[in-house]
Amino acid sequence: MKNSVPTEPVSISIQIALLDRVDRYCNRRDLNRSQVFQKAMKRFLAAELAEDPCFWETLYENATHNSK
Repeated sequence: MKNSVPTEPVSISIQIALLDRVDRYCNRRDLNRSQVFQKAMKRFLAAELAEDPCFWETLYENATHNSK
């Protein structure tokens, strides 16, 4: 069994040309759309959060707290 992280189905609108590119990428890499979109969302959020100083403060606080 793969990762047992809970998921929820969602519905989004996306440009057809972009979806075609995603599908071709999925076929070449033997992936499904969900895998690609999840990875893309994680990277997007990481990039956005990286610009927020509060994110880093919380991250370091949690790391310090967990190391005690």
